[in-house]
Amino acid sequence: MTRFTFRTVFYLIIDAFLLTATFVHIPYVVRRASAPFDVERKGTSVVIGSILSQKAGPDIRSGDTLSSWEGKPIAMPEMVEYLADVAPIGAEIRVGIQRGDTTLSTSIQLVAYYESFRFLIISLFVGLTMFGAGVFILLNRPHEVAARALHWSLITLGTTTMITWGAVEPGSIETSIARIIWFVAYLGVAVSFFFFSLVFPRERLPRLGEFSWLLVLVVTALGSAFAFSHLTALGSGSVEAFKTFQTFFDVFHGSLFLFVGGGLFNIAQATWKATSNEERHKMYWVLWGLLIGTVPYLLLHILPQLILSEYLIPEEFTTIFFLAVPVGFAIALLRYRLFDIEAVISRTIVYGVLSSFIVAAYALIVLLMTSIIGEVVFEQYLLVAGLTLVMGVMINPLRLRLQHVVDESLFAARANYRRALSGASEVLRRALNGGELFRHLVDAVRRVVPGEMIAVYEAEAGKLALRNCWGVSPEPTVALREDLTAALVAGEAIVSARVADVGQSKIQPAREKWLAERHWSVCVPMVSQARMLLGALVLNPRSGEHYVEEEINFLHSVAAQTSELLERLILQEEIILAQEEKRRSEELSALKSYFISSVSHELRMPLTSIRMFAEMLRSRAVKSPRQQREYLEIIEGESERLSRLIGNILDFAKIERGVKEYSFASVRIETVVKRSAQAMRYQFLNHGGKLRIRMQRGIPSIEADGDALEEAMLNLLSNALKYSTTRKSVELHVSQLKRKILLVISDKGIGIPQHDLPHIFERFYRVPDERARQVGGAGLGLAIVKHIVDAHHGSISVKSKVGQGTVFTLALPISQEHPRKQA
Repeated sequence: MTRFTFRTVFYLIIDAFLLTATFVHIPYVVRRASAPFDVERKGTSVVIGSILSQKAGPDIRSGDTLSSWEGKPIAMPEMVEYLADVAPIGAEIRVGIQRGDTTLSTSIQLVAYYESFRFLIISLFVGLTMFGAGVFILLNRPHEVAARALHWSLITLGTTTMITWGAVEPGSIETSIARIIWFVAYLGVAVSFFFFSLVFPRERLPRLGEFSWLLVLVVTALGSAFAFSHLTALGSGSVEAFKTFQTFFDVFHGSLFLFVGGGLFNIAQATWKATSNEERHKMYWVLWGLLIGTVPYLLLHILPQLILSEYLIPEEFTTIFFLAVPVGFAIALLRYRLFDIEAVISRTIVYGVLSSFIVAAYALIVLLMTSIIGEVVFEQYLLVAGLTLVMGVMINPLRLRLQHVVDESLFAARANYRRALSGASEVLRRALNGGELFRHLVDAVRRVVPGEMIAVYEAEAGKLALRNCWGVSPEPTVALREDLTAALVAGEAIVSARVADVGQSKIQPAREKWLAERHWSVCVPMVSQARMLLGALVLNPRSGEHYVEEEINFLHSVAAQTSELLERLILQEEIILAQEEKRRSEELSALKSYFISSVSHELRMPLTSIRMFAEMLRSRAVKSPRQQREYLEIIEGESERLSRLIGNILDFAKIERGVKEYSFASVRIETVVKRSAQAMRYQFLNHGGKLRIRMQRGIPSIEADGDALEEAMLNLLSNALKYSTTRKSVELHVSQLKRKILLVISDKGIGIPQHDLPHIFERFYRVPDERARQVGGAGLGLAIVKHIVDAHHGSISVKSKVGQGTVFTLALPISQEHPRKQA
């Protein structure tokens, strides 16, 4: 059972209070009075238009200018409606009129504002529909911001519709409260709808829902201020008070276009940006419901009142369009799971609601038609009976057609088996792998066969493993008995007699018991062409529902199609895996060949130099002591180069096996830098390069592995020299920034393309550039540097521009606890 929070209970109490207030207000709506004529604005004058009751105003003519009402000057058409509200029906009102050059004073008798109960019935029907939809949304998604915003949009719309303006009793608390509720709700409709468009289908601004209470305070304060201004004007009858209120009210009506128009724009934009077809279709229904429901009211009711101070059509006609709003949301909810609400609605419930809706609509249509035709119809009962009979005959085909639409939308297999199967096949064929296929299968079945639980299992060794489900969560794994496996492999569906029509001969107590233990009702197998069990489709119907033959056949068909597609996907995956394995094997072989070739080349060069200069020294061909020292320095430098290369290979092998160790001790970076520069001296002299070192004073010692840091520096300096093909100038800058030591190595070499930067620390990676390939190398140095820096809890970054050079930055923490040895 769902447990509601205090906030949800509080919202429901407010809903109940507003609904009670609307019913209490009904007598005031019935007693609302009106002048026996319409008025319109012409220039600065208020002119009488059509005469509604000649008997109630015998001396009034169309075209007269209305100048006063009980001695109060009439400055705008709206004042006639406002002043009539404070008097009862049948009251004698003294009015002043201007007819040409003649000024007259005469009496009129107020008539009922609503000639029939038509508007009251329509407003109650529409308002109760809004309340029902709003409460349903709140009860199902009480914790979602968008659902709560929609709830208040529907509740305030229903309140505004039902608590429409009625008779005003000066000083009455009931009418004052009713006007305050109306103004707050009217303003709340626009604001809550716009807020809803900002948080649906997802929040456009972060944490927007946390500040919704501010909107409630603003709406309540402004609505109360509007009501106070209006009641003050009614009490005083002052022209200035009415003008002030009407100005505010017109500004608010103008803002309705901004709020509602902005909200519709936001919903349309969300529809356009929908990432899936299901979300787009859901948004389409929401958008069309909102457009049909709001646009007629704005264009035919609000806009004419702003411009002409009159309505183009009666309010009840535009009110009917509001029904499109909950209808659009209902379709999005039932068919596309709006707000992820799992609406458990059976066919009987849908038909019952649909029939009630049709009966109510039938009554409304008859009422509207008879009201439009006029009083003549009510005097000729035969015509009324004929009209009712004709409409009754028209309603039945409409009812059957709507039921067919409902069947196709919610119970597709019963309405059109072929179309449902074709649609499911189209959905299943979109799958690119087994996971997608199982998800599409559940979605396809959910749209056609109603159920409270739909699940798909994949067969493993002696059991079924859950792969996807909808609704109530089933068991993750289910053991299979030999007799059940044999039946499923034979293609037999295991169906409970409780939920489907099966012959008595097919009822097997053991299978019924197995289904009951699993809390399943239907188990349809998926079998390969080689008669191997691939999986099973499992369903439970909704409470009180019963599966028919078409639905069972549909499940058999989609299970068979899924089996065929699953076999194909498994075969494709095996082929892809084989191809991938072959590609990786070929790639590994190529890497191995490249590595051996690169290492052989790197080893051959220093060995050749060592051998050549050693033979020259041994042959005693070199007599000069200076030249002998030079040759010995070359041999020493090439030996160090050879040692570094072999060290890189051995270190990389340790890293790959996970046995690389680091010995941490107090190390001065200055010492590491000097040793690195001394080790690279021969290479820089040999290649005609220059190494410039800049070191900030006072660099503290750090806990580090000095030999590992030297190795990292040597790799970076060696790379900087190797890839500087023309300007062989390398700079090493050491500095302290807060609690880190920065070692920046920059060159003016060939540079690295931006798209290669994320990969340069990968093993064996070489930039696919002809100039870079000419330099040589095994592609291990930077991978080793990255491992050393990570072991020291530091970081390494790189910036580079092709043709302008590269900058590597090592950041090492000054104080960091390290183990003495670290893999």
